[in-house]
Amino acid sequence: FVLTRERVGNYNSLTTKLYGDCMDAEVFLERCYRLMNLYQAAQKQPRIYDDAVLYAAEVHALELIGAQPDVTGGELAKRLAISKGAVSQTVKKLAEKGLIERTPSADGRVAQLRLSQRGQRVFAAHHRMHEPMLEGIQQLSDQLSPETAAALEQLVNLLETHLNQITQEE
Repeated sequence: FVLTRERVGNYNSLTTKLYGDCMDAEVFLERCYRLMNLYQAAQKQPRIYDDAVLYAAEVHALELIGAQPDVTGGELAKRLAISKGAVSQTVKKLAEKGLIERTPSADGRVAQLRLSQRGQRVFAAHHRMHEPMLEGIQQLSDQLSPETAAALEQLVNLLETHLNQITQEE
């Protein structure tokens, strides 16, 4: 990934829409990199939800299974942007911890996943942990003008596109 003048220009025009002249693209990208590093560090630390010790990959899979009962491993892989092998390992761990149940689909070709009773408790505990952050995000987003919200969405889309390009280059 090369940060070209054109890409810096795209970031600068979007950050100007969001922040006025107070933040340029380089400062914004530094903040993004810092957030990504913090996120990666947090991903490595297990957390306790209810009575279960889970790593981030397990929590993310549990979230999607809870939000979409009867999801398949292939659908999880797509939504999480990880390999089917990684999903298989994560699903195995969640099943061993008694957090999910696997049932065959109607045609018997794939397993459908849903939360067990214990998994539902852990899912709820995870949501309680995130409530203050989600409420703060909602309060801030409610204050955005339609133009600012659109610029923020463009900025996130631009970052996502570039990160997708990076992962495809490797």
